[in-house]
Amino acid sequence: MRELLEQNASFVFFKPQSFVPVRGASAVPLIAKASVASDKTLIPPGTALLAEIPVLDNAGKFTGRYEMRMMIALDVGGAIKGHHFDIYHGTGHEAGRMAGFYNHYGRVWVLKKSQPLFGHM
Repeated sequence: MRELLEQNASFVFFKPQSFVPVRGASAVPLIAKASVASDKTLIPPGTALLAEIPVLDNAGKFTGRYEMRMMIALDVGGAIKGHHFDIYHGTGHEAGRMAGFYNHYGRVWVLKKSQPLFGHM
């Protein structure tokens, strides 16, 4: 564990259970590349998001392109303060390697139910 934390202090350790999916702070199973951890004082758990994600190559370098993704805030974290999200990349070596590369800027839109313009419909 110490070796991993020296590589990246943001590593998160989950209790391995083959019969239970990884769950975030919301107790809802996390979906790789669609679940994010957010600052719950700004983005309540369960909030739907439209995110413009930087596309990285296999070496973690920004390709100059972005992709749009529907995402949902299902987790929180001690290091996640303010306008910052951590994307859950899944489990395993490759997911951990790619997660360590994401230190890039993107844009996020919070999706909310709209209010009718003229009274109730």
